[in-house]
Amino acid sequence: MTGTTVFMARFLGLLIVILALGTLVNRRNMAKVLEEMLNNPAILLLAGLISLIIGLLIVCGQETWAWDWTLFVYISGWLVTIKGVMITVFPGLFEKIGRPYTHSEGLFALQALVSLCWGAALVIVSFLYATPQG
Repeated sequence: MTGTTVFMARFLGLLIVILALGTLVNRRNMAKVLEEMLNNPAILLLAGLISLIIGLLIVCGQETWAWDWTLFVYISGWLVTIKGVMITVFPGLFEKIGRPYTHSEGLFALQALVSLCWGAALVIVSFLYATPQG
């Protein structure tokens, strides 16, 4: 694995863990933030563009494709890219999917727990088991 892949795993893993913890601790506030985002096309477009840029940087930064832990980095990049495309190209669909989260702390908690596990896995493998090469 390359140093770029290890860096992306560490960066993305820590980012996901921090965002997931923030969501778990502030579920009510996050629901309000999402509501405001869904009601503001400019902010929604900006969020889509940021997701698209981050996702494409991860996907384009992957030099190799292998059946090991680095696959999680690659999948993460594609998931973020798909989210960015969905928000940018199909904002109505994103709003339809996101609207239930504004009324349910349980959905936020479930999404945050899944994200926390995904991010923690990236952090663990990238800091404990990965040695950058090149």
